[in-house]
Amino acid sequence: MPLRQWLALHMASLGVLCDVENIAITSGSQQALDFVGRLLLNSGDTALLMAPTYLGALQAFSAFEPRYDRLDLSEGGPSGQCYAATARAAGGRAALAYVVPDFANPTGETLSEAQRLRLLDLAAEANIHVIEDAAYQALRFEGDAIPSCLALDIRQCGHIDRSRVIYCGTFSKTLGPGLRSGWVCASREVIRKIILIKQAAVFIAQRSTR
Repeated sequence: MPLRQWLALHMASLGVLCDVENIAITSGSQQALDFVGRLLLNSGDTALLMAPTYLGALQAFSAFEPRYDRLDLSEGGPSGQCYAATARAAGGRAALAYVVPDFANPTGETLSEAQRLRLLDLAAEANIHVIEDAAYQALRFEGDAIPSCLALDIRQCGHIDRSRVIYCGTFSKTLGPGLRSGWVCASREVIRKIILIKQAAVFIAQRSTR
């Protein structure tokens, strides 16, 4: 609880007003990506990704057998409705859009505020969640920070519990990789489901070691 309380204050400093019910602790952001995949992806569903993207995300999502589509955030790129129609034509549904908005691995790219807003519009059109992998967000040494996708979405929708963004944070890049400590910040509905998934995962791990 003390860690979740601190994280709620930390997220508030990033423009995300939330409380402890909007926070779930994970074993690093990699476990968070696995839980999000379990929550949102079924075989044949479409995950929208930048190209190239973080290999660990592909490893986490591929276990659930999605198809991948390239996420284009440029002006004139495909609309959310277009992505959704393409996913249906492939026999599934558009399920999520995954981005590393700050200092992305492996490109080092940072999405502009305009690109983040386009992403949110696209996600609303396609009725999908946005997975914001913020592993590198704190590694800015110069220039002004850009509001997170979650902060921007809350500005638009008015409350975190109405947001479609799932924010995945970690201490592995700033405090210590060996601690494997991370968190998910999202709507209470999403966090309740993430906690249920975590409970099941821990139960299975405990049984496998007996």
